[in-house]
Amino acid sequence: MNAENAVCGRGRSRRVCSAAALLACAWLAFLACPPSSVAQGPQTFDTGLGPVAVAIGDVNGDGRPDLATANANAHTVSVLLANGTGGFGAHADFASGLNPRSVVIGDLSGDGKPDLAVANYGSGTVSVLLGDGMGGFGAKTDFVTGDEPYQLAIADADGDGRLDLAVTNYESNTATVLLGDGAGGFRKKTDFPTGIAPYAVALKDVNGDHLPDLVAASAGTGTVGVRLGKGSGGFGQRTDYDCGGLPNWLAVGDVNLDGRADLVVANYTDPHTVSVLLGVLGGFAPRTAFPSGMNTTSVTIGDMNLDGMPDLVVTNYREAGLVSVLLGDGEGRFPVRSEFDAGPYPYSLAIGDVNGDGRLDVAASNATGNTVSVLLGNGAGGIVGVPEEAAPLAFAIEGLRPNPARGGRFTVQFTMPTVEPAQLELLDIAGRRVAVRAVDARAGRQSVVLAAGRRVPPGIYLVRLTQGTSRGVARIAVLD
Repeated sequence: MNAENAVCGRGRSRRVCSAAALLACAWLAFLACPPSSVAQGPQTFDTGLGPVAVAIGDVNGDGRPDLATANANAHTVSVLLANGTGGFGAHADFASGLNPRSVVIGDLSGDGKPDLAVANYGSGTVSVLLGDGMGGFGAKTDFVTGDEPYQLAIADADGDGRLDLAVTNYESNTATVLLGDGAGGFRKKTDFPTGIAPYAVALKDVNGDHLPDLVAASAGTGTVGVRLGKGSGGFGQRTDYDCGGLPNWLAVGDVNLDGRADLVVANYTDPHTVSVLLGVLGGFAPRTAFPSGMNTTSVTIGDMNLDGMPDLVVTNYREAGLVSVLLGDGEGRFPVRSEFDAGPYPYSLAIGDVNGDGRLDVAASNATGNTVSVLLGNGAGGIVGVPEEAAPLAFAIEGLRPNPARGGRFTVQFTMPTVEPAQLELLDIAGRRVAVRAVDARAGRQSVVLAAGRRVPPGIYLVRLTQGTSRGVARIAVLD
């Protein structure tokens, strides 16, 4: 999974919005089509060579989220300053150690100016670059970790008001915790054993005691290990939980809204899922796997459709790279998945509101494209200017007529690849079923009328077609 140099095949999707879509925009501000005549597809911005990690944060104090990427082939970190409308300026590069794999943003020196920390896989170090508050960074200072440090997490682990770091060491089978001294250095280094070949790490409170805990996902054992924090920078005994095949990334958040932290792990194989481990009294329940697209390399949690329920965003690492959005139902399930072009080999992602419209956007680092792709969220779980039916899906819905529809009655066109039972569903944007219809078990093209049987409120709805383990989703607007 090392990044390789390649020529970047960048492209920007531009579509003329239909009159019907513009009419639908008047009903709901969060429709996929923005209030302009030309849609905005994913944008790409140049970075250094081999960006394998991306972080979002305001590094120059102008209130706009900026980007930083760790560039594995260039041995640098790139900083791209935001223009406030979803665009970014030319990248400025700063030297890191060898083969950096992770970057985080935080004030490590206590001067109120954001700094950078970079995990250097090839050097066995973490580099700290102190920020000047204007988007620039000084020369790196290196700190020894274990062998082949991979991913970083940042938090106040010991409760002294200073930011600390945790980093997984792939070859050492450990996680190193570096306790900050408040001046950009570290006063103590402690190594904690993990499972075999740890990739991902988090410093988050998972048991509700307001103390950061140490969580690490290990690819070699297919487990996520949890050590409860002691509040002094130390951590207790490790408890391991099965999390699937080749866990590559993890996120911590309350995905079922019960007040307990849950774990979400991206599995590069398993085959190709995210594992959700719901928090229970005393630990975590056995995992539930949700399809996430081919070769899932990273995952994050956020409310992408503004319904108050956490959703998941993942990267699918392959040549025709994708970002997948899995809409949550508020109970820890993610029944609806949509996929969007993200450039070649997107390895990691970060989310934030980069254009100031109140909707979460996605930044994905393209490991062989030497770019970062920015996908502006439409507030409905999709990407601005990318119709759902145009996105590559596991099972394609080829047409919805009419769209927008009136009264919750419309025709769905699709092609059945095999002779198996299937069903069509109409879901509201929160994932609640509004209508369902069985589909004839025959292969070939079909055209089926789906009707709610009652008047449904105007808004955005999802049409889901399921056959066996295959699923396709398209979006439709319903007018009054």
